[in-house]
Amino acid sequence: MNLGELAVRFMREQTGGLKPRTCVKYQWQLDVACQYFGSATKANLIDRRKVTQYRDLLQNLPAHFSKRFEGKTLIEIAALPATERTPLLKPTAINPYLTSLAQLFDYAESIGEGSQNPASRMHLKDPVKAKDKRLPFNIDHLQTLFSQPLYVGHDGSHWAKAGSKIDRDLRYWVPLIGLFTGMRLGEICDLTPECVIVEDGIVAFDVRDAKTSNGIRKVPVHPNLILLGVREFIKTAKPGNDRPPQSGPGGMLIQHRHFD
Repeated sequence: MNLGELAVRFMREQTGGLKPRTCVKYQWQLDVACQYFGSATKANLIDRRKVTQYRDLLQNLPAHFSKRFEGKTLIEIAALPATERTPLLKPTAINPYLTSLAQLFDYAESIGEGSQNPASRMHLKDPVKAKDKRLPFNIDHLQTLFSQPLYVGHDGSHWAKAGSKIDRDLRYWVPLIGLFTGMRLGEICDLTPECVIVEDGIVAFDVRDAKTSNGIRKVPVHPNLILLGVREFIKTAKPGNDRPPQSGPGGMLIQHRHFD
């Protein structure tokens, strides 16, 4: 079976139950692999040496390479002068490509299309220690963020230009909900009217879908969010086609996609 056929079968049989945006990510990562190795290449001819070369190429690609260099092949992008390829993809951005490829070859082995996974244990080591990642905002950071025109008034032509208009739209609400709840971006963007519940007189967000089972929880809504009108805003995210232009599938607040 060639790589392209294997990828199509994998996506059809192995991604059921995943969120749409997760499937989009898998599809994109496998499309990149097919572009490099060739969709018509026999999957069982891809060995560890070739996967290592693929990993080396990924390390020479710039962030957002598909958008910045649309129309160019991966090899053409990697061959550009270093000054045009900054910043490069970080290990944390490269590893998902290697993970999806390893899962594809695991699947190939399970259906008798391979005997050994050439992409296993190919992850890059992250040079940034976990304790140094995602440092919390300090008071100065928060004051800077929430004193922008988006929150104190913009001129109506652009949310970053000072004025007197305040639009309580997606840009306004997502950071505020994150500030007062500590919810993940994806959890916030997946909120629908049905996710706003009242239990024992307490308004809460019912997080029903999360990265881990521990993430499924009820998060009390801070009184300040209620006073600002968060419940009324989320009610505008209606299911089906009757939803605001900025909302995502199924009435979600927003649909976000990340490719590279």
